[in-house]
Amino acid sequence: MKKTMVLALLSIAFYNCSNEHLKNDFIGIWDDRPTGFQNQLQLYQDSVVSWSYCRKSIGTWEVNSTKLFLHFPNDPNYPNHDGTSTLKYRFNKTKDSLFVIVEDDSLEHVMMKVTDNWSHYLKEYNLKIVIPNANILTSLHQIDSYKYPTLYIGWKNNCLTVKGGEDSSKPLKTIDDYAESLLKGYMGRKVEENIHPITLVIDKEVSNAQIDSIKSIVNSLKFKDTYYFTVYNLKNMELKYGYINPDCNQNFDWYWYGLYDWNGLDQD
Repeated sequence: MKKTMVLALLSIAFYNCSNEHLKNDFIGIWDDRPTGFQNQLQLYQDSVVSWSYCRKSIGTWEVNSTKLFLHFPNDPNYPNHDGTSTLKYRFNKTKDSLFVIVEDDSLEHVMMKVTDNWSHYLKEYNLKIVIPNANILTSLHQIDSYKYPTLYIGWKNNCLTVKGGEDSSKPLKTIDDYAESLLKGYMGRKVEENIHPITLVIDKEVSNAQIDSIKSIVNSLKFKDTYYFTVYNLKNMELKYGYINPDCNQNFDWYWYGLYDWNGLDQD
């Protein structure tokens, strides 16, 4: 009898340790941007926060070798639901991508682990951009991240690439066509209308000559009173670049910090 009890206790202890080991791979923030539909899971040791299409749910979770169980008791988002969602799952080799299928469904969704907001955000543009640090004595300005047209200037397969949207890019030699369509189309404005400033998010390895070349192309489009805002990092300051608020009812995500290039215009 004692032997049976000891074996049972050992079995329970082994199961608990195994379960905790599985949990370690899940703990963190998982987001389906840029390929998904505004879903995010924030998995903690003893709780889960789920965002789906701007709806927030808080509950608990468990996991076994093949399934993830999410429990949301008394959740007002699911008044006629038993409060439990079961997801079949698998990881990629590096365990930074989680593939899930809702039980009784066949469509697989991918969620990526968010270890750094900026790196995760850049997956939408498929670019390498390390924003340069500003001189500690430099006084930086701030602007809203969503308010003005933005050009992302970085590297893709070691080739300088400029993007302004997730599906639009051109090599540097044809950026004039791309920049024109991007800037003309921004908020439906025409060339003769004012769209300043144009925000430039530039990798630190892009040369001044390359930056000047890009600006000259944009200047040649003759938008009215165009000037630029170049983004910088500040050491020892959390700037939240790339942070996407999972509550998509909120329009604001983060501020850009940087310096103005008045492009020959009178600052007054």
